[in-house]
Amino acid sequence: MPIRRNDDEGPSEDDIERFGDDSPVADARCPDCGAAVWSEADVCPKCFSYLAGSAPAAPRGGMFAKHWKAIIIWALIIATLTLAGIPVLQALLRP
Repeated sequence: MPIRRNDDEGPSEDDIERFGDDSPVADARCPDCGAAVWSEADVCPKCFSYLAGSAPAAPRGGMFAKHWKAIIIWALIIATLTLAGIPVLQALLRP
């Protein structure tokens, strides 16, 4: 016997009643481009500008901005070991 798949007829009336009203509605407009946006949106999906009441993300820094303390500490450790090693090397290289 062949396997028959049920044809999807879409949502039932009960599904529409239960889940239909929870979806966000595009009830606001972007102040820059005028596109319809959801009231819960922070950024316009068309022009990507921030909407009123939402703060822009903090600018991302490079590797130095994120890890500047660790870089300075490692540089100091390397400098200290290098300077401490110079007299030892001079003593080893003397005839």
